[in-house]
Amino acid sequence: MRYDQRFHLRRAIRRKGYDYSSPGAYFVTLVTMDRLNLFGEVVGDMMKLSLCGEIAQKVWGQLPHRFLNITLDFSVIMPNHFHGIIVINEAIGRGGSSASHQAADKFDLVDQSVTDNLLKTRPYNGQVSRPYKGKRYALSELIRSLKSDSARRINNIRGTTGCAVWQRNYYERIVRNQRELDALRAYIIDNPRHWMEDKEYKV
Repeated sequence: MRYDQRFHLRRAIRRKGYDYSSPGAYFVTLVTMDRLNLFGEVVGDMMKLSLCGEIAQKVWGQLPHRFLNITLDFSVIMPNHFHGIIVINEAIGRGGSSASHQAADKFDLVDQSVTDNLLKTRPYNGQVSRPYKGKRYALSELIRSLKSDSARRINNIRGTTGCAVWQRNYYERIVRNQRELDALRAYIIDNPRHWMEDKEYKV
């Protein structure tokens, strides 16, 4: 699949009134403050992580241990930004299913049959997505945790306590169907190969 230029977009497209704790897959992008190449470098077609990049990757991988209602799909850490797909799972016995279906129907955003299949059995980085009995966290809470935890650890090793590591905002996209999911996965895989074409590219 060709590299999809559409996903170069960095503006937030949050939809007013949409419940971002609804079960489904979400594509997110985070960019470092001042687009600093903090996480390593692209060598050939491969990303070579710095210690800061390894920290960001580890914190991302630990998210499902802190928030039991999520699983992780494809991701990539680039020199000054990060792309990943987060899957928020269905909650059992908390009314989550009805609320999430209403949110999807209201905005006509999500092919619910595809989303349901993703949430049931599809593997995500070796994990299996399954219904969860407990609190369902919103996407913003997950991103806040990812940013704050990684920033704290990175500042500790750099001796820059309190410095901003990430830009204040982030970009997110609701993954509406299987075709879109496949395109986003291909985009993530191809990111290092197209680093010099990326709008976040900075020498």
